[in-house]
Amino acid sequence: MDTKAPHLLIEEGPEKGREITIPVNGARIGRAEENDIRIGDAAMSRFQCRMYFRDDFLHIMDLGSTNESLVNNKPVSDVALRFGDKILIGESLIKVLNDGLHEKTAKQPAATPGLNESEAEPAPIIFNMGDENTEAATTPEPENKTPSLMDVDLGLGRREDLDEAKERGSRNNGLSMLLVTLVTMLVVFGAGFLIIMKSAPPPKVTVVEDNSLQIHYEKVIAGDGNIFRYALNLNPDGKVTAEVHDLLQQQSITRDETIAKDQLVSLRKQLVGNKDSFISLQGEYEGLPVGAHESYRITIIFGKDAKTVRVANQLEPDAFKQVREKIEAFANNELGLNNIHIPPEKLRALAAESWENAQQLYIERDVKNGNLWEATQKLKDVIALLETIEPKPEYYQEAVVLRQEWLEGLMLHIRNMEFEAIRYHTLGEIRKSIELNRRIIATFPDKTHTEYKEAVNRLNQIDQERP
Repeated sequence: MDTKAPHLLIEEGPEKGREITIPVNGARIGRAEENDIRIGDAAMSRFQCRMYFRDDFLHIMDLGSTNESLVNNKPVSDVALRFGDKILIGESLIKVLNDGLHEKTAKQPAATPGLNESEAEPAPIIFNMGDENTEAATTPEPENKTPSLMDVDLGLGRREDLDEAKERGSRNNGLSMLLVTLVTMLVVFGAGFLIIMKSAPPPKVTVVEDNSLQIHYEKVIAGDGNIFRYALNLNPDGKVTAEVHDLLQQQSITRDETIAKDQLVSLRKQLVGNKDSFISLQGEYEGLPVGAHESYRITIIFGKDAKTVRVANQLEPDAFKQVREKIEAFANNELGLNNIHIPPEKLRALAAESWENAQQLYIERDVKNGNLWEATQKLKDVIALLETIEPKPEYYQEAVVLRQEWLEGLMLHIRNMEFEAIRYHTLGEIRKSIELNRRIIATFPDKTHTEYKEAVNRLNQIDQERP
């Protein structure tokens, strides 16, 4: 009978109270029937994660799930689990009861009956601090003790008086010695402190440069029965908000994103090259409108330096135009606003073409490693092109659903190859590990993604290990 303790306990969720034991070869977990362990949690991905053993310890590997796998409230990709960890997948909160492949019992101290005196633990040392009333500190005097000079009565006074004087003198000497020691320590400490203060260099003052960046940009074009407004705000913490309103095209778009720190640094580097020339501009350049009204307003704060420039119905100064184009290019790339000037009919035609290409690439996903990835990108284009179109074509919602399913299938395939690549490397089958890592790179050619970077790192590690 197998008495092995379960590895997991579902504490919260649809299957609360269920105990789960992970087999030796590991198990795939999710809501789909094809999983080794199926959990009936609608919020869980079809293929959520894989549990497996490495070095006899239980590990969890997320399979590219939509809502991620959290361990102790932190998203993970592949980590070791320990007793007491809390795993959140979907709406199921799971506690780790057993983190090992084999049962581990704590070592208990061995019993020590019948120890002889030489083997027994030594008795503790008791330090006597001079308490005259403590019996344990009193050593009985032997009866045949030889009298000392202090014990002989020479007729100079009572024995009790001599003892009292001796004790009083001893106490006075002790107090004197203590006072001398304290005074000496204070003198030495004071002298040392003065020497250190004189010899120590003055503290260095570190000036922290303010590299923060803040942008407020607005463009307004009015005429021919239309009003077009484009506004952008970028905060120093990387939060960017964009608004686009087009009366004629009946478009109203709002974007709120927090961009990565490296992207924020990159934008600042681009704008710093135009900083001095932009700050030297006048505050306003305004002329008379010829046809449509067209105005631009930019406020940039470089750390402690700030400048606002407005250009209306007039040719833009070169320094202003360069800054404006960089800001718009950044916003369009980061927020997906490249299509705001394309007519709706053109957007529909481009979306229909991307939809057909996505279907064909998916059918041929086994022909070429990167076809499934390209298919998901085509669906991404469909969604972006039709986002501002009303009414949307029937296939728009299907594109949203299919892209999510195809991405989950792609990530599951990538994680399975990653698992096998690591296993072959551990077993010393280097050629198979190299082949799988190269296939991962070809199947998922997104150089910014973690899976791509890890595959490249594994290939570099194998190359360094070669003699």
